[in-house]
Amino acid sequence: MGKPPENNNDDYDVFLSYKIKVNSGSVRNKTITNFQKKLYVEIKRLRSEGLSYNDISKYLNKVGWKTSRGNNFYDTNIWSFEKRIGRFLQLTQFKDGVISDIKIVIDDNPNKMNK
Repeated sequence: MGKPPENNNDDYDVFLSYKIKVNSGSVRNKTITNFQKKLYVEIKRLRSEGLSYNDISKYLNKVGWKTSRGNNFYDTNIWSFEKRIGRFLQLTQFKDGVISDIKIVIDDNPNKMNK
């Protein structure tokens, strides 16, 4: 075994410094319905084919889709729904917290007062 360090009058303060990034989980407690999921997927599919919001509303009404309240779709419904659900999905996507910039700082200032 090693010899314990000599007692001396030098004091050292040691700090562990780091940054933690944490994602809020409050929005994770909310959910979207199966209807909203299916509608969102259908809207994204139609948007990827180049359809406008107006074209999508006409298509959805033609093939029998109804809003959750049983009404016809309008282009503004489609636009706001896509934005709202897209933002919700982005916020609820699980992301690990990140710890970065870890460093140990030793303050060995000889001018500090002895305790």
